[in-house]
Amino acid sequence: MASSARQILARLESTTSPPQPAALPGEILREILLRVASHGDLARASAACVAFHQIIADDDFLRRYRSLHPPLLLGFLDGGEFRRAEPPHPSEPVGRVLARAADFDFDSYVPRDGWHGWGTSDVRDGLVLLTYGPWIRRDGSLGVFPDLAVCDPLSHRYRLLPPIPNGLLASIQVNQPNIKSFSASIVPSRVGEADTTFRVMGMTQCPKKFAVFIFSSINGSWSVAASTTWEALGLDAPQNGRVLDYRHNSFAYGCLYRKVFQKNKLLKFNLSTLEFSTVELPPKHDELEIVIVEAGQGRLGVKCQITDLEVMAELLLASRSEAESSERRLAWKKCKQ
Repeated sequence: MASSARQILARLESTTSPPQPAALPGEILREILLRVASHGDLARASAACVAFHQIIADDDFLRRYRSLHPPLLLGFLDGGEFRRAEPPHPSEPVGRVLARAADFDFDSYVPRDGWHGWGTSDVRDGLVLLTYGPWIRRDGSLGVFPDLAVCDPLSHRYRLLPPIPNGLLASIQVNQPNIKSFSASIVPSRVGEADTTFRVMGMTQCPKKFAVFIFSSINGSWSVAASTTWEALGLDAPQNGRVLDYRHNSFAYGCLYRKVFQKNKLLKFNLSTLEFSTVELPPKHDELEIVIVEAGQGRLGVKCQITDLEVMAELLLASRSEAESSERRLAWKKCKQ
């Protein structure tokens, strides 16, 4: 019996364990995780193990992931109040978490010179552009430029932007008393840009001239992006000097679009070439409120409100790729919603 037991133990000790599957190389694992379409599933994968978390938390990975998967619509800001996505919207769980984690009471932690509250000018890439003023000066005149701040409501981090220097205005023959309108927007981030950097675009409208300024968080200063005259664009300046309407800027395919006031026309500014042009809209859109969107396959989409009494909209699509067209006039067609 003892001899049999020893033989059995010897055979058990000599038995090798089955081979373990080889670990996936890091590059293959990275490519697999890049193809996880659900942001929620990616977050759960990041929490599953240290190796997954190290890959997913890497800045290069996040930039590639965002270029492949558009960000979720979690909600929108309405007068400083965050209205999160509601069921059955697929982003509702993430929007609920954001509503609890972020602080949209900007007046409580972003300093300002006065008792008025910050206004919300733009929201993009997780950042909020705040405006304060302009207010009447002590001499009774009205300032042109508001105070600007860029804020991250999740981290409470903010940056107060300096005013556009008078010397920079003078370099393109613009002075403050001639500026009839100023607006600012966050420039959409580019693929490969670090998450900690941002750019803000400021636009000035003068009786004869239009100029675009860019603030870069990298060097902390403003620069002139481009300037032109209304005459060069084939546009007539009205008496008050305002040529573009009061609505926010639209960005699509690396270009800024802004509707011309009471015209069937868009102003286009290419952010890569820094060139201005105009795009014709279909007839009867001169009085409508519109938003320019990316409609896929390089086509521009125009969302426009049809009636004032109820929320109705139509979608117009450029029948050709706007990027491939060298003409100012595009062919448009109406699409069912």
